[in-house]
Amino acid sequence: MAYRFKLNTPDTLTRVKIFFNRTLNNANQNFFNLQVWNEFGGKPGELIHEQLFFRVEYGEGLNGFYTYNLDEPVYIDNVRFPGLTFYVGLEQTTPAILNIGFDRNRNAKENIFYFVNNNWYNSMSDGALMLRPVLGTTGVSGIKPGTTTNIPLQVFPNPVSQGILKLNVGEKWLMQSHYQIMNLTGTTLLEGITARQIDVSNLPSGIYLLRLISGDQTGYARFVVNK
Repeated sequence: MAYRFKLNTPDTLTRVKIFFNRTLNNANQNFFNLQVWNEFGGKPGELIHEQLFFRVEYGEGLNGFYTYNLDEPVYIDNVRFPGLTFYVGLEQTTPAILNIGFDRNRNAKENIFYFVNNNWYNSMSDGALMLRPVLGTTGVSGIKPGTTTNIPLQVFPNPVSQGILKLNVGEKWLMQSHYQIMNLTGTTLLEGITARQIDVSNLPSGIYLLRLISGDQTGYARFVVNK
């Protein structure tokens, strides 16, 4: 399933809010992959970003949305997203229904697509999916429009079990950049001058995002702490 959106100016996709209907005994709490495409021929085109194995979760209160944070920001520009059109959608990992919310009070069926028999087809049902992209420069990304993510960066070991995260990055970036380590809510937990090794022994087990910053250039790497 894919949901089409169009921007007036370039921006950064950092999160996706989704409302899932509760089912008996939370039977729909299955896993799915979150995907972002550009457009080709009026339908989803190239897969630009994919994040695997999110689980159906429920927001608070009536019709409450749950927020899913992207591990890396997706910058929506005219280069990768012609016309500033992008699609956000879900790929099921099991045949079980996810039961995403469907708003009958608004009709956006022309923007809803389903992938059937190796092709995309427009929805035939009047309504709107209860799925909302969150755009802006706050949160996990902290990235500004115009920033390029072109610092080659790899980390190891991954997962980290002995408290030391090692960086595989070019020598010039060690001298010209600083780092931030954030959790998936966008909170900065560690920061400093970039080095070959970073002590992460005080971080609890979990998933983290390392960002290197040098002027208007950045590099990202996702890593896991497993104690």
